[in-house]
Amino acid sequence: MGSPNSPWLKRVLIPFWAIRGLFMAILIIIFALGIGILADDAPGEYIAIWAVFLGLFIFCLVLDIITIVKFARNHLSPRLFLIFNVIQTTFWTVVFVLEIVGAASTRSGVGGIILTVIVFATYVGLLIYGSVVFHRHRKAGNRGAYQPTPDQQADTAYTGGPAYQMYPPQQQQPQPHQQPQQMPVYGQAANYYGGQEQGQVQPQHYGYAGQPVVTELPGEVK
Repeated sequence: MGSPNSPWLKRVLIPFWAIRGLFMAILIIIFALGIGILADDAPGEYIAIWAVFLGLFIFCLVLDIITIVKFARNHLSPRLFLIFNVIQTTFWTVVFVLEIVGAASTRSGVGGIILTVIVFATYVGLLIYGSVVFHRHRKAGNRGAYQPTPDQQADTAYTGGPAYQMYPPQQQQPQPHQQPQQMPVYGQAANYYGGQEQGQVQPQHYGYAGQPVVTELPGEVK
């Protein structure tokens, strides 16, 4: 019973319906027996009044049954629930006032007042709960409506989405082929590689501890 997305709470509705249904059944039985007992002795207007109240009690009970069936089928809307409870609470407000006036004038009927107060309290309680759920549901619906900004409306006026500007593809110019740069060579390596470039290889000997030894060529004057 009930849906996870339903605004109603079973722990609130079921106790109210159970208490109210029990006392409504008791009232219907009392008024039905009273009409049967007083049918021969009481004046006709009294019987008519009791019959009207009996019909209204049955009408309120039928509204409760409709509400319970719709709740079980997950079709109970906050608006319908509030309308039903406004009708029922209005009737029971009249009954409660008449019961208080009658008890004050005759100083009797304490049991009837207690029973009326209990039933009236259950209707007022569900009326307050239904009002809270209805206003909460209406505010949630108003917050769910999305209103686009003026800029978004202008962008989506004819395309249905944001406007984009298309640019032609850029053509890349071919770059001239560049020769790799040679790193400069310094010191003895410059003499060595310089001799290789000219096709001359200069022999060099090393003595003890890596000291270079100059080789004298024949016919060379020191």
